[in-house]
Amino acid sequence: FAIDLVNFMFKPALGFNPGITLCAMITGLIYGMFLYQKKISLPRVSLAWVTNAIFSNLLIKSAFLAPMIGVTYSAQLVSRIPVQAIMVVLEITLFMSISPVLRALKNR
Repeated sequence: FAIDLVNFMFKPALGFNPGITLCAMITGLIYGMFLYQKKISLPRVSLAWVTNAIFSNLLIKSAFLAPMIGVTYSAQLVSRIPVQAIMVVLEITLFMSISPVLRALKNR
């Protein structure tokens, strides 16, 4: 949240949308609920990423992006579904591939 405000102060031409910041906060909340101080497993990580993709990235962020871009909510939602489907698979794969390294760093 603070980074978005600071960025807006230095580059006001880019604009500031508090809805996008809200989505970032919701993303952190979702990941925290599923992963904070819990055992990292593929089902848990998958559930966290899919939940985030559906609620934060698709439903909420589409509602804030649609007026900015000038399209309807349904058009924005439909256009983001394939992207989110691909990104979920890529992000889960990446996270699961680096989680052993993160675990080793945590246990040092």
